Amino acid sequence: MSRMTITLEVDSASQEQLVRRYHALVTELADLADTAPDGEVIDVLEGAVLERGRDTLRATLQEAVQRRIDTAEKKGRCCAPARAVGRGKTAGRANGNS
Repeated sequence: MSRMTITLEVDSASQEQLVRRYHALVTELADLADTAPDGEVIDVLEGAVLERGRDTLRATLQEAVQRRIDTAEKKGRCCAPARAVGRGKTAGRANGNS
């Protein structure tokens, strides 16, 4: 298979790092598939995917959550007053068994 060159545009350095991580994972899996002993290819690949794939997915989730946090912080908080439900007792009824 011949190598191809692609160009991607990302919005942040963290997205660039994620793309590089996924590329490294795919490259590693291809190398493992070529070098794994006969009869163990699936087990070797599955082990690599579970270990490294989990780390990559965790990083992807972390980046997405951080992006949401950054967006919310840029907007600032709402400046509306919070209304109380009403006045009432907050304590429970006294129980004679105590």
